[in-house]
Amino acid sequence: MLGKFVDAVLKLRKYIAIGSTIASSSLFIYYIGRALMGLDPLYPFGENMVSIEIVFIPNILFMKPITIAVILGYLAVLTTLSHISTYVVENWGEREFFVLEIFTGVLMFVAGYEILFNFTLWSAMIASITTSGIVNGNIDLLYNVFPNPDTPWNIVFATKIFYLIFLSSATSFYYINRWKLLKREIEGDKQQK
Repeated sequence: MLGKFVDAVLKLRKYIAIGSTIASSSLFIYYIGRALMGLDPLYPFGENMVSIEIVFIPNILFMKPITIAVILGYLAVLTTLSHISTYVVENWGEREFFVLEIFTGVLMFVAGYEILFNFTLWSAMIASITTSGIVNGNIDLLYNVFPNPDTPWNIVFATKIFYLIFLSSATSFYYINRWKLLKREIEGDKQQK
């Protein structure tokens, strides 16, 4: 039963990749568009994707729009990498692998730092408001005014975006190295014959 499900997903992965990319992008475009049109406040940036919950099953399953967008975005990355694997192994060489390996490695480094910074900042802000006794409202609405107080970002929004970038680049880094090894195995088998 599980095998049939996996086979069906493998056959549909191209369409899952396209659908999840469109769905994730549409969520971002919708909420950023709302803010740009003045329907929601533009700043703290991303707050309109954090301040509401979309209810799927009352009292059981609900998520913020940013969470849905990030999950769909990662699903798009996974299914795209899986879908292009055969093409990449057959057509790419060491140079392409090297460039992508460097690019994804740098992305992992930058996004990893941002995740640590945002979680540290968020924790410090929560501790600060807790010790001062002003805990009221939603702590998910805390925002960072550094480095520019005119353009603050919601911390939950920023952390989830950087987590998506980190996880996507780490997954891509893994795939690139897997493709590289497969390519070397295939070339080694061809040389032996």
